Amino acid sequence: MAPPRSVSPFASPRPLRSPRTATPKVIKRNISLCDLADDGPAQLDSLDENRAQVGKEARSLLKDAQEACDEEAFQAAERAAQDALQMFREIGDRSGVARALRCIVSAYQGRDELDAAYNRASEELERCRANGNKLGEAAMMMSLVDLKLLQAVRPKEVISLAKTALAMVQQLKDRAWEAEGLVTLARSYENTQKGENMLRAARAAVEAFKQVGDRKGEAKALSESPTPTTTGNRFQRVAWHHMVGCGADQALHYLAAAASLNNEVMEVAGVIELLSKY
Repeated sequence: MAPPRSVSPFASPRPLRSPRTATPKVIKRNISLCDLADDGPAQLDSLDENRAQVGKEARSLLKDAQEACDEEAFQAAERAAQDALQMFREIGDRSGVARALRCIVSAYQGRDELDAAYNRASEELERCRANGNKLGEAAMMMSLVDLKLLQAVRPKEVISLAKTALAMVQQLKDRAWEAEGLVTLARSYENTQKGENMLRAARAAVEAFKQVGDRKGEAKALSESPTPTTTGNRFQRVAWHHMVGCGADQALHYLAAAASLNNEVMEVAGVIELLSKY
C-alpha cells in the first residue's frame, strides 16, 4: 500500500466549484439620435444669474466713474470705480478689475495726489502679479508709465515699461487692451526725439480702436500723434480739448492752425467729424 502523499502547509486548498449562475440576457436595441438629444436649452442656475447681474452693475458703475473722470469729478470717480472694483473681484472679471484700477489711479492723478497714485499702482501691480492677473498687471504698468512721465525718469526706462505692458496684452490677444497699450507706448516717447516711433504707435492704436468700435479711444490715440512741425504742437490735440469741454470754437482754432499742413488737415477734420457723433 502506497504511503499517503505529503501536503505542503503553503498549498492552497482545492477550490470548491462555484455554482452556475444565470447570465442575464442582453437585449440589443438600436438607439437613435433622438434618444441622445437634450430635452431643451440649459438654464442658468441662480449662481450664474447672480454673477451676470453683479457684472452688469459693476460695468455701469465703471462707466459712471470714467465719465466722472472726464468731467474732472475725481472724488466721485474714485468712489464709483472702487465699488466697481470690488464687484469685479467678486465675480472674477479680470478685465473689469484692470479697468477699474486704471480709473482709480487716474482719479488720484487728477487730484494731483501723485504719491498716492504711484503707491496704489505699485501695490496693485504686485497683487495682480501674485494672483496671475496679467491684464491687471499690464494695466498698472500703463498707469506707472503715465506717472513716470511726470517725474524725472529716464525716457529709456519709461519706454521699456510701456513695451513690456504692450507685449503682455498682445500675448493675451485682447485687441481692446492692445489699443490701450499702443496709446501708452506712443505717450512714452513724449520726452524723446523719436517722433516717428510715437507716430507709428499712435496710428496703430487708432486702427486697433477702430476694430473694436471705440470712437473715444480713436480720438485719444489721434491726440497722441505728433506733427512734423518743430513747434512741438499737436493739432490732433483737438480731440482731447473737445472731449473735456473746450467745444467747437477750440476745435476750429486748431483746424485753422493746421490749414497749412496738408498732411495733417484730414486727420484733424476726421477727429472733429468723429467727435461730432457723440
